[in-house]
Amino acid sequence: MMRHACIVLLLSIGLVQTVQLSPSAHSEGEGYPYGINYKIAYMPDPKTWESVRTCFQVNGTENATVPLQDVLPNVEGFTFVRKESCWFGNDELLAHQGKRHCERFQLTVPTRDRVSKYTLWVSRDSQGRAVPRRYLMRCYNTLLGSHFDKYEILYYGYSRDPVPPSVFDVTTLFNGTCRSFPGPGAERLALHNPMAEFLGNHDGHTKHSFEDFKETHKRTYEHDVEHDKRRDIFRQNLRFIDSKNRANLGYNLAVNHLADRTPQEISVLRGRLQSKDGSSKAEPFPRHRFTAKLPDQVDWRLYGAVTPVKDQAVCGSCWSFGTVGELEGAYFRKTGKLIRLSEQQLVDCSWNNGNNGCDGGEDFRAYEYIRDHGLASDEDYGAYLGQVVPCSVSLSFMTARMSYILYGIQCNDTDSLDHAVLAVGYGTLQGEPYWLVKNSWSTYWGNDGYVLISQKDNNCGVATQGTYVEL
Repeated sequence: MMRHACIVLLLSIGLVQTVQLSPSAHSEGEGYPYGINYKIAYMPDPKTWESVRTCFQVNGTENATVPLQDVLPNVEGFTFVRKESCWFGNDELLAHQGKRHCERFQLTVPTRDRVSKYTLWVSRDSQGRAVPRRYLMRCYNTLLGSHFDKYEILYYGYSRDPVPPSVFDVTTLFNGTCRSFPGPGAERLALHNPMAEFLGNHDGHTKHSFEDFKETHKRTYEHDVEHDKRRDIFRQNLRFIDSKNRANLGYNLAVNHLADRTPQEISVLRGRLQSKDGSSKAEPFPRHRFTAKLPDQVDWRLYGAVTPVKDQAVCGSCWSFGTVGELEGAYFRKTGKLIRLSEQQLVDCSWNNGNNGCDGGEDFRAYEYIRDHGLASDEDYGAYLGQVVPCSVSLSFMTARMSYILYGIQCNDTDSLDHAVLAVGYGTLQGEPYWLVKNSWSTYWGNDGYVLISQKDNNCGVATQGTYVEL
């Protein structure tokens, strides 16, 4: 039987909810033939900083339909091990499931460098049908998708009954209408496949961007004719912006409040006078640093400047770990003290700077948030959860006076940069220069969470968009 919809609740009803509608006649009738992905999360209000439940919507496309999230494993290849207790060290779960006995099934998959082990416990209902109770993975996460680690799923409830359509009514989960994510994402089609917009009429990113533009800049138009005219102007300006950003000219363009205006309308605004003294408050480029004599090898771990490897879990928050790792090192260099700072605060609170919580972000946006609001320590803000929770406004350890500098480094073209890590050293191994890189995928990944990346031809784009801060 074809599945038409699936709902996944993450952590609890009070935190983040994800609703996925697969491509079907139902969604096609609503104008979404390729499925819809909803995420209801807490986004801080930019004026009051109170957390407001907000719905983010991503529509599937012809080339990228919405895949439904599996919550049960494919049991092909699993073999029966034995019968044993269903108690898994959780009294609440035991009370919920009752004093049942479970059947244990296991699958072992050897790979080149690791052995993946999957274990599933099931009980039986009154009709002898299997009921999932626990799924343990020491492997790459086959359900939610992530790096090699230990993952555990406990099934508190399981039913074979049909799910009522009301469960998938997102309007009951928040007040208002759904919007697109505040950060980049919708425009990636135009950046990496610009001709698709012209050859296949793929302009969904333009519609999303235009709706965000209208909301951000409070645009209203007299009638539909004016609206369509401004949207066409916006589309042309967006194409110009994307074309310049694709050219890698050493600068980036972005949509602003003038994006629905013609060149003639914008020319009216050009009335700037030239200051005679030419003074500028910008910091001078530290060119002298390129002439400094550097040691052949550096490893900041040996100086106590690097906190232990962390795990971002099943959350696209690598950008927060790279940002925090840089700040921790900068603070150590300035004070000699190593303080663990909060990635969770950036995940929860930097939405208004254009980051998307667990759905991606960028370090420079995080720096902007920290510059304006500061950053708390792990101890003060709370432990990292691997999920978005309401932003907690508290006394920040890093002061809002922090200034940051971003430096672009010229290099050869590399593949798309889609992950943020922390460079903690460099050196040479068997004549090959390398970067020492700290990842945020737990100590199960790489060499206790670290990896050596060759410097040859700017491998992996390490030197493409490096950033650092000065305190």
